[in-house]
Amino acid sequence: MELCELYSLVAVCDAVGTAFKTWTVSQIATLSDLSAAELKSILDRRVGRVCNEEETASFSALVAAAELSARFSWTSHTGIQSLAWAGLAMKQARYHRFSPLPEVQCAAPLPDGAPAKRLRSSRVATGWRAGEGAKDAGFGYCDEQRQATEARDRARWIGGLSKLIRQASLPAAIGLAGAGAERAMQRLGKGRRASTLRKHVRTWSRVHEWVLGAFGVAWPSAAHFVAYLEARAAEPCGRSVPGSCLKSLMFIESAGELHASDKISAHPAVRNCLEELSVELADKNLRGKKQACQLLVSQVCAMERLVVLDAAPLFVRAFAWFKLVKLWGCLRYSDTEGMPARTVQLQRRGLSARLERTKTSGAGKKREVLYAYVSKDAWLVCDEWLACGWKIWCDMSKAADLDGRDFFLARPRKDLDGLSGKMARYCHSAAMSQALFQRLKGVSREAAAGEVPLMFAGIGTLWTEHSERATMRSWADACEVPPAACKQMGRWQPSTDEAYVRSERGNVERAQARVARTIRARWAGPDFLDEESVLSKVADRLQSLDVDETATSVQLDLLRSFVGAGAAEMETASITASKRSDDGTDDDALPSASPSQAMTGLVEDEDVGETGGHLGCYFISIVGSSRRRTLHKGGECHRVPGVHYRNFMECGNERPERGQFDQVCRDCFPSGSVALASSSDEGDVSSASASSSFSKVSSTARSESV
Repeated sequence: MELCELYSLVAVCDAVGTAFKTWTVSQIATLSDLSAAELKSILDRRVGRVCNEEETASFSALVAAAELSARFSWTSHTGIQSLAWAGLAMKQARYHRFSPLPEVQCAAPLPDGAPAKRLRSSRVATGWRAGEGAKDAGFGYCDEQRQATEARDRARWIGGLSKLIRQASLPAAIGLAGAGAERAMQRLGKGRRASTLRKHVRTWSRVHEWVLGAFGVAWPSAAHFVAYLEARAAEPCGRSVPGSCLKSLMFIESAGELHASDKISAHPAVRNCLEELSVELADKNLRGKKQACQLLVSQVCAMERLVVLDAAPLFVRAFAWFKLVKLWGCLRYSDTEGMPARTVQLQRRGLSARLERTKTSGAGKKREVLYAYVSKDAWLVCDEWLACGWKIWCDMSKAADLDGRDFFLARPRKDLDGLSGKMARYCHSAAMSQALFQRLKGVSREAAAGEVPLMFAGIGTLWTEHSERATMRSWADACEVPPAACKQMGRWQPSTDEAYVRSERGNVERAQARVARTIRARWAGPDFLDEESVLSKVADRLQSLDVDETATSVQLDLLRSFVGAGAAEMETASITASKRSDDGTDDDALPSASPSQAMTGLVEDEDVGETGGHLGCYFISIVGSSRRRTLHKGGECHRVPGVHYRNFMECGNERPERGQFDQVCRDCFPSGSVALASSSDEGDVSSASASSSFSKVSSTARSESV
């Protein structure tokens, strides 16, 4: 029946007819399960004002008539199995139009003349989302959205697990038919997370279907399971597939409450087959384990600048801040889902967050609550990124009334200047990360404006949502952070004695500050972070995208923050490095000094080594295309000015100020690049002064080093 025909059967007032003229009969019929207050609220929104009793009664009659008309259509349609299914499908469309209607808001009368408001949130912008799943459509924007979603997903997969156990007639199926069926069904979950249950149910469903089709049984024997593993290996499948099948088998056996003597997972034939297949599949595919690439220093610096500079939409800056917190906090993405926004605090010493539900924490876990920390000293080029980004998040959360949400990352509005009420999943975060990579800016000497896109389109897929955690652990190891502090940074399981440590936050913050100081101090020096291995993967990806060699070289230069590990670029390779300095770039200004400072004391081709006059004097060598300045003391190492390095600055008997050089010679000053106590008249250079001098020249040094 058409809507116009329905209007002729029911006396509908003009206001109601105009408001719902674009609706179908089936859409109006799905409103039949709502209360009178909810119907009036919808009518007020559509009309745009508070409707009187006559209009409300007319709308109620229209809904009742539409429900009677649509019932026949739903039940007779060949593609629909039941009336309930049709009603659910149509209500799904209604959820897209209106958020769930709280009874308090529906019952409260609107003042006369007040405009009706639609509660639907704006859609997420294209490129900053992976899609709007139908399973999210029926949930309101409540503070406990994460907990409600997890409970719903867990109940769903427990239901799937109980179905498999019933089909296999395992002992636990007996309890599912009794009076305590609901409690027995919950017992099947064994306290596992929804994602774990999902993996086991999906894996075993495939095993069940194959065994049922091949042997006609619902529960396999050891020989049946071995046959399934061999069939999968013949495809061939991935190396981890047989092990995943065995783990799912062990879980189903345990959830089904099989006796130990009846479990086929411990059968020798199954174990022997698994060991043989692991070798066989490894021989077929030697690609190795796929691991997330670490982030590059240039990417992290670009994110810090993006957060601080007011040149991007608010959510873009906030998401860059989120990525930096994941990095320094050594967080998985799933950790942030269990990090309620109300527990995140910015204090004088840095950021702290409470992790209530993660892979290794939560109810029933050995450690129910974990904490993540980010030091205020964790920065590379912009020391204010932490406070600046936190203010953006606070403002957006307050504007969207999401201060009390039990997750952290919400999906953005269409204009990217605010938050919607929906929690971002892993797929959403992954899509937004790729969009963020395209907004990062690098510094290039060739660009007239100074800033160019940091990354070409397509290469961002080398990094995943696990890259931040891998990056911080790699950086900590390269910066010689003690192993105990590394474990505390990543919240890895402590040993028995480490569990008594009560200074975890201080240890983590000191470790983060040490990593940041070390990277700043060794900027443009040898590649101690092994970023060349990542850049080689970038080059391979560009080659697969048919990018020419010139463009590939430009991209690698934009991403490179350290000198390559080759002998021609190492500061310790004296003669070869001096040859590299003859490439015509010697007349450029020094990277972090004024032009007058760069030229003062610059000596070329002076035969100092012949007379031995360099002994006991300080010299600053200028080596390589990056114009790296290294402090030497004559006679302390084998290098001679004018012989092993062509360009240098003579400083006499007085040690120069820290700002005049980038690093010190390891042979001349074994104590390192910060503490230069080589004689009684030499003062120590503190890490604070090194950080201060770096912050003053960071932009210039970055421009020249790239």
